[in-house]
Amino acid sequence: MSIESLMEYDFLSISQIMKGIICFFIIYVIYKFLQVNITCSMAYKEHKIINEEKLYSNSKKQIVKYMGFTFFIIISIIFTNINEFISVKNQAINNKTDDYLDVILTRSEDKMKWLEFSSSLKTLKEYKYMSIDERMEVMKSIVDYELDYLGVDENISLIYEKYDDNKGGYYSDGDKLISINENNIENPDYLKEVIMTVLHECYHAYQYECVRDINDSNYKAYNYNLRDYKKILIWKYEFENYCDSKMNYDDYINQGVESEAEMYKMFAILKYEEYID
Repeated sequence: MSIESLMEYDFLSISQIMKGIICFFIIYVIYKFLQVNITCSMAYKEHKIINEEKLYSNSKKQIVKYMGFTFFIIISIIFTNINEFISVKNQAINNKTDDYLDVILTRSEDKMKWLEFSSSLKTLKEYKYMSIDERMEVMKSIVDYELDYLGVDENISLIYEKYDDNKGGYYSDGDKLISINENNIENPDYLKEVIMTVLHECYHAYQYECVRDINDSNYKAYNYNLRDYKKILIWKYEFENYCDSKMNYDDYINQGVESEAEMYKMFAILKYEEYID
């Protein structure tokens, strides 16, 4: 039994008991209230009232006492319910029966992978003494790590090329490759810029993978009010109607596929900065 069904069952059973007890005490308080009023009425009719105000005062005290007791019972049941809920949840975690444990393990696995991978980044301290091929090997290891982190199950090649402009690089989904500006890889002072280019283009590979998954699925069944589905559809439209930076830079950078790749790059580079001189 999963934690969701286990907790739902436990919550419902306790909730039903709680409702029953509350209803009982509410009926009991109403009964006592009516009983007091009937007693007062009979006493009045039979001229047995010695002090009517005292009788009603005592009645009110009785009602307040019963209501206070009922409130105490309700609060006690609520706290009992919460404790039971937490107890069941902890039991499910300890028994590894709930699904979100897999999410926790995945996050821990991400951390372990980073610790293992980052140990190899110490070679970046010697980056300026490396050959072009050695630098490309380091960059390829970053590509492989980032794609694995993003969940992209594709073998993406990494090359460098001579560009006619100052563009840092590009990703070609058709060729399954990331290209880096040769001038940047040759200049050791551009280490950070090269890594940021790699991060940006890796995220494009991830975006294409998301769009491809939507295309290969019955995406009409998805709930497009959900932001992630809506976002992927925007990526799909923008890739199909892509605006290159040479056409209009403002339109280019304002595309969702570009702005989000830039955002990913800016956050991801923080992991690498301590390894860059």
